[in-house]
Amino acid sequence: MKVLIFILIITILSSCEKNHFEKKYDKSSNEENLKELSKLIIETDFKILKSYITECEKKGIYLDDNTYQELILEAKKNHIQKLEIKKEKEKLIEQTKLLCSKEWTEKEVALLIRISDKTEESIEKAKEKLNFGLIGIKGVEIEYSIETNIYGTFLKGILGGSFKNTYTGKNRRFEKYYPNGTFSSYLKKDSLNTTYIGDWKFTQINKLSKSIGSGTSGMYKKRYISSTIVLLNKKTFLFYEDFNQPIITSIEMEHKNTN
Repeated sequence: MKVLIFILIITILSSCEKNHFEKKYDKSSNEENLKELSKLIIETDFKILKSYITECEKKGIYLDDNTYQELILEAKKNHIQKLEIKKEKEKLIEQTKLLCSKEWTEKEVALLIRISDKTEESIEKAKEKLNFGLIGIKGVEIEYSIETNIYGTFLKGILGGSFKNTYTGKNRRFEKYYPNGTFSSYLKKDSLNTTYIGDWKFTQINKLSKSIGSGTSGMYKKRYISSTIVLLNKKTFLFYEDFNQPIITSIEMEHKNTN
């Protein structure tokens, strides 16, 4: 008999709890319903639920067709999305500080081809494609290596020889990015005044869009290129251009103190 009474009590209590979760939202009884739910769910979940309902009420979002169980799930989902957005904003602020900290200059230019594996056959085929893409360009020396990161595995051909003279020595250009969304590209000793003033922005955490021009500022209409960021820290800014093309351009920039 005692066992039956105990089972009956548990059943009644479980039924009550179930009924509270299955109740549909009603603004007139919401406060009372939340009081009951506060006894049945952990404090963190309750605060998330209450905040979500308050936010929806302020925005005039219709909730009457939702049970409290459904609202709890939606509240948690909404909370996770907000945390992700907050994290992304913090990351973008951090990246902006790094990008705008000093001036950058090119350290290395390379071409990449995606490879499915590191077998000798795959590497040789990729080398053939890279070499074919460089036909007609004189004095280019290529140093090959394998590069693996979150974007995949690539055969990397670092461009050296006379090609390196196009972005070093007297041809070395510098870029300085500013928090207001503008940047300048310039030579240290520039008698022809080839400084270019453009604009930039992060379109995603790993995507940078910036304008480019074919001459001095204001002479030509701007067009935009999108770069996929591989690494950005205090010393290195590595990104890929033409990321969706068969041959990708990899540009590594560094801080370099020169006069």
